[in-house]
Amino acid sequence: MQKRNSLDQDQLLIDACLRDDRRAQQQLYQTYRSKLFGVCLRYADSVETAEDLLQEVFVRIFSRLEQFRGEGSFEGWLRRIAVHAAAEHYRNRAKVLPLSELRDLPDDNSAWADPGGCSEQELLELIRALPEGCRTVFNLFVVEGYAHREIAELMGISEGASRSQLAYARKKLTQALTENPSETYARI
Repeated sequence: MQKRNSLDQDQLLIDACLRDDRRAQQQLYQTYRSKLFGVCLRYADSVETAEDLLQEVFVRIFSRLEQFRGEGSFEGWLRRIAVHAAAEHYRNRAKVLPLSELRDLPDDNSAWADPGGCSEQELLELIRALPEGCRTVFNLFVVEGYAHREIAELMGISEGASRSQLAYARKKLTQALTENPSETYARI
């Protein structure tokens, strides 16, 4: 019953936003800002970039709100918009590591260390310090659960490049996690 009430409340909020009710728009922003900022922060190289990305996400949300069909959760729909905005941000900047730097990297979990005693904040900082392409692929694959085919389509790269970027990200994170993370941020 609680899930149903949440869906009904979301739909009322959506309807009010579509009628250009500024209070409803502000409520939608306040309700989902922190969750979507967390998504943006995972993909951005700085807090400032994440804030800019969050603004772009809300522009997209408000311009596409009428497209929400009530199939699945509203929050999930919002997260997809945020992930797609982050992928597009990456695609527009197109900073993929040269393949020469990605040669001979394994494409399996053997190049991935357990974060062990690393705090969530330290891990987030390590991920944020990755080169943009690697960071984006890592987040799409590991956090969001996208397949390499989907990542390749989203980012405008080949599946092989997606696999290489993930392997490179895992290698760099593994190296950072086996050393002292606080000394590693700048070297990733």
